[in-house]
Amino acid sequence: EWTISDPSQVRIEHETTNRSNPYRVDYALFSGKSVKGKPVILVEAKVLPAERLVYYKSKREERKARNDEAWENFQSDKKIPEPDYPDLGEHLARHKDQVKTYTEQLEMESGYAVWTDGAYWRIDEVHAPGSLVHLCTVNILIEPTDRCEEVLEVLRRGGNG
Repeated sequence: EWTISDPSQVRIEHETTNRSNPYRVDYALFSGKSVKGKPVILVEAKVLPAERLVYYKSKREERKARNDEAWENFQSDKKIPEPDYPDLGEHLARHKDQVKTYTEQLEMESGYAVWTDGAYWRIDEVHAPGSLVHLCTVNILIEPTDRCEEVLEVLRRGGNG
């Protein structure tokens, strides 16, 4: 678990090491696993526009209704088609270069880079400064709770516990 009030674990608006052209990472998380004082997780937070929140809520209600319908159909041996949920997380993809720059500026050799709008969480693994490998993306407002827990466990693993 992360103690957000402990600056040795969580730093808000953490400045990168390039003094001539510094960047500020929204959140830098440090742990006993930190190597050479480098963060183990970077989090870049973006705004969730109100219209997306309304859309996500409607999709969550639709999913619940579909799950109820699917259970009833399962019991009566009927099938229903899979829902088609568009990936609205593409608005986060344009921030990949920004996050890569943070890992380069901080000379991160390992850890995780996360960017989120509060609904979508995209998690990449850092293999070297500027080298990101996509692990997963989850929308916690739409996807089932167990899937969200599974994906967000990656963030917990970066901590001490």
